Amino acid sequence: MTRSVIIVSIFLLLMSCASARRDKTQKDLDVVESEEILTKMRTLAFEGDQKEIRKVGKKLLSRLGDDPSAPEVMLLVARADVELGFFDEAKELTLDLISADAGMKRTADAYLLLSDVERSRGLFSDAAKHVLTVLGMELDDQTTERARDALGE
Repeated sequence: MTRSVIIVSIFLLLMSCASARRDKTQKDLDVVESEEILTKMRTLAFEGDQKEIRKVGKKLLSRLGDDPSAPEVMLLVARADVELGFFDEAKELTLDLISADAGMKRTADAYLLLSDVERSRGLFSDAAKHVLTVLGMELDDQTTERARDALGE
């Protein structure tokens, strides 16, 4: 009796170790794959392939969850959405990014993108409010200059 209990215990221990290792390996693979896809998205953004950015980005966002690269992916997809005319989706992504704790720079980028969405819809006063929000953030000179240019438009 004790011999069978010991054998079963050893078997269960080995099974739990194997399961834990497989989970860790899968997480490592997901991180590597996410980094590769993000690099691909940056390349696509450089090339200006908005349709592919949107397609790859949406797929990646469905898998990322709380990954640290999610805010950058959200910005890339939202920019592609604006270029392609998917304003509702772009607005949703930017609002999600603003509500998340993504850092001041990414939040400012999201507000500027939200301003572009509102301007594209003809809601110029709302667009100006978003730009003024960015100007009130006291960010780097480049972001401030982009906000001033957007306000001028």
